[in-house]
Amino acid sequence: MCTVTEKDGLLYKQHTQRQGNRTVPILPTIKMETWQTHFTDILNPTGENRAYPTLPPPITRTYRPISTKDITETVGVLKRNKAAGPDGIFNEHIIVSCPLLIETLKASSTSA
Repeated sequence: MCTVTEKDGLLYKQHTQRQGNRTVPILPTIKMETWQTHFTDILNPTGENRAYPTLPPPITRTYRPISTKDITETVGVLKRNKAAGPDGIFNEHIIVSCPLLIETLKASSTSA
């Protein structure tokens, strides 16, 4: 059975068949290649084979190693009585432990 209906000025044709006491639609069989072509035409009209353009290689820079003088000067300008950062370390902790941490900080700056 075929029915034609009109909605919003458009005609719709639907094929149905009886199964027992109810009418069910017969859906058209569409090949997967047809779907692939359809969506490729819609979503990739230019035929690109990449989602994003190729990025240039990252810029590599070399930095001089951090010296003891750099660390002591930086720690020397830290202000006291400030809130801790997200790591929970107060400036006072760094100021007091600076002599113990210099070698560790220097080693971590050269290994990164």
